[in-house]
Amino acid sequence: MENNLMDRDLLPHIDSFLQLRKWVNFSIDQEFRSVSELFSGVIYCLLVNKIFDDVVPLEEIFPITDQLAEIRVNFEILQTSFDELQIPLSVPVDDLAELDFYANLRFAAEFYDVFKYFCPIYGNNTLRSG
Repeated sequence: MENNLMDRDLLPHIDSFLQLRKWVNFSIDQEFRSVSELFSGVIYCLLVNKIFDDVVPLEEIFPITDQLAEIRVNFEILQTSFDELQIPLSVPVDDLAELDFYANLRFAAEFYDVFKYFCPIYGNNTLRSG
């Protein structure tokens, strides 16, 4: 794949990422700007935990890390949470843990799209207080 962000296959992912960024910044009071800030998996865990009332064992995630083994653990915890919630989203742990930019961009878009579908209220910038 070319390293060209205007690649037609990536445009829907970029749009979803921009929407995800707005949603995350609003929902969990974060100020993240780039895909690379999603590489550790922590933001996904925080979002799922906020939406589904403490389903993610936050004490087991590595909140600040650049270690591949710890990033892998974060995404495995996320996948376990999806499985428990019966959310049909497969976390490509290997690709994400290897810090593949395009894999992270695609996953961010899929994550946002799934949560808009399964939790439409949350896709409209509304989260439970908590």
